[in-house]
Amino acid sequence: MTEQQQPINASRSLQQKYEMGLRISQGVATIVTMPLEYALRPFFGTRYFDPIQTLFAWAFMAFLPVFGVMANQQMTAGGSPSSDGLLGLGTLSAIFFASHLLHGPRTWRRMIQMEREGHSEFEGDALPFFALLPHGDRFWMVRLVYEPVFVVTVGIVLHLVTILDRPAMIYLVVAGIVLAFKNSMSWYQGWLHLRLLMDAKFAGPLMAKAAAGKATEKELAQVHMAGFPKSVPAEIRTAAILEAAPRMPVLPANIAQLISPIEPNAAGVA
Repeated sequence: MTEQQQPINASRSLQQKYEMGLRISQGVATIVTMPLEYALRPFFGTRYFDPIQTLFAWAFMAFLPVFGVMANQQMTAGGSPSSDGLLGLGTLSAIFFASHLLHGPRTWRRMIQMEREGHSEFEGDALPFFALLPHGDRFWMVRLVYEPVFVVTVGIVLHLVTILDRPAMIYLVVAGIVLAFKNSMSWYQGWLHLRLLMDAKFAGPLMAKAAAGKATEKELAQVHMAGFPKSVPAEIRTAAILEAAPRMPVLPANIAQLISPIEPNAAGVA
């Protein structure tokens, strides 16, 4: 490994760790929100939920009724009624597991007959009534606002009319908030991908201009390279640009290649 490759690989490693952190956060959020998304997006793709997420979601929903019983016992010990609703977390858990009788065959059929679906990671279309709301035809308006608000509202209203008990209401409220968080991260990942592409397109010519010694202080500041002393020899300046180009902006390996490589003799080009 050359000395120039070391900082490039370090930058890629940091970017990979960052992306891994986003994926882990989304995975943890999915464990909580999967029962909701089964209902909100009933025609999700075969790879929208991966097997690891599904396994942990099953374990989570299997434990949830136990949490409901413990919560009711705590309320009873505190003088509150043990249950103030007809349905509890046990019912929600049972509905989730029963829904696999529908989603299981549907997903399996798509896995065997792959031509039946387009992109397998698509979360599926929203419930039809969301389209009746203002801007309900906008994907991210529904995902970021309407669906989480709908879940939280349903949980509170059903509790007020004594259909859901308090632990079930708390789960729906928390899961609705987590759903908004998860969808926000999905939006951010899409935005980040486009922003990195635009940054790469912008930074490439600036890097070449900086290597040739023609970039202004203001232009260098935009890629965090302002302050190069005028006395720095051209070959040193070019070497610094060669080292920094794959890391400014911080890009995944495949996107960093979009930045045009800077030739060692770029400083002498008129």
